[in-house]
Amino acid sequence: MDDQFNYEQDLAIDPHSLDEEWLRQPGLYMKYSKEAANAERVRDLAKEKVGVVKAELDRAIRKEPIKYGLEKITDTPVAGAVLLQSEYKEAANALIEADFKLNILKSAVRAFDHKREALENAVKMWLGGYFSGPKVPRDIPVGKRIIDMTRDKVSDQVRSAANKRLGHGEKEDQPRRRREI
Repeated sequence: MDDQFNYEQDLAIDPHSLDEEWLRQPGLYMKYSKEAANAERVRDLAKEKVGVVKAELDRAIRKEPIKYGLEKITDTPVAGAVLLQSEYKEAANALIEADFKLNILKSAVRAFDHKREALENAVKMWLGGYFSGPKVPRDIPVGKRIIDMTRDKVSDQVRSAANKRLGHGEKEDQPRRRREI
């Protein structure tokens, strides 16, 4: 896989550019699907190579068992000797790497399925006004306006009563006049 694959960047969604995200989605999905198919081909070839190396080593070991440290040519010792050969280890490691890359790419393709779903939901949220900023004037429910007006009226009454108690605007630190009854 080359440097043209950046999972984090390709999977990121910019909610302010949903149109561009939708335009990029099919191409990105195809790019990763194609690479996953290629990785599957590489994996299959690596699996084939492991089988060929194993068969060649099995034949060579059976032909010259002494060269490989075997006295008897039975299936179990021959199979063990095959596993110890560097050619087999290299082929097996190549298969493991190919499987790993394939699994990563399959996961990426599944992630692009999730991205498609996320884009669908982001569009629904956008249509519902989720990404819009506050509107001026705000639509305030009628009941809330009445509550606010009542609260303002009560606040004015409390302020007015406090002013009367202080002698209509006198400072609080001045002595109060006693009311005569």
